[in-house]
Amino acid sequence: MRCFLGLKVKPTPELEHALEKLRELDYTKTVKTEHLHVNIRFFRNEENPEEIRKTLQNLETPKFEYQLKNLGTFPTQEFIRVVWAGTQDNQKITLLKKEVDNRLEELGHMPEKNYVPHVTLARVKRKPDQRIQKIITNHSGKNLGQQKAEHLTLWKSTLNEEGPEYEKLWTAELK
Repeated sequence: MRCFLGLKVKPTPELEHALEKLRELDYTKTVKTEHLHVNIRFFRNEENPEEIRKTLQNLETPKFEYQLKNLGTFPTQEFIRVVWAGTQDNQKITLLKKEVDNRLEELGHMPEKNYVPHVTLARVKRKPDQRIQKIITNHSGKNLGQQKAEHLTLWKSTLNEEGPEYEKLWTAELK
């Protein structure tokens, strides 16, 4: 099963504005606001989500707040496939990620390399024009809203023609 661990993101006016600008482009597919999240761990083919739940049910990471800031791209600024909102205060997210990775290693899941905390806002379907660069530049240095991390959720992700659909499998409360 395709699934991921994530921190739910509540849409802020600033985040909604960025999404609105990205929706205006005919070559982007924006993420539904109810699907916004900071990805902590992605599983391409997880056979036993119940083992993950058991392993992560008593997390030691305390609840925390973090700031969304700036827009970025994957894989590069010159070759854009994904537009994302970055996170400030990454230490708190990184500590949660480290705890999750350490616990999942017991199940044989090796830690992910090159982790960048972010919220995916849009996928780019073809070579973009300068309008996307203008949107990214206009959001440079801008705060996109404060968020609270209180729960870590395992979501099942099913791909279809309209985009991914998410189903909540379980939620672990942060301390």
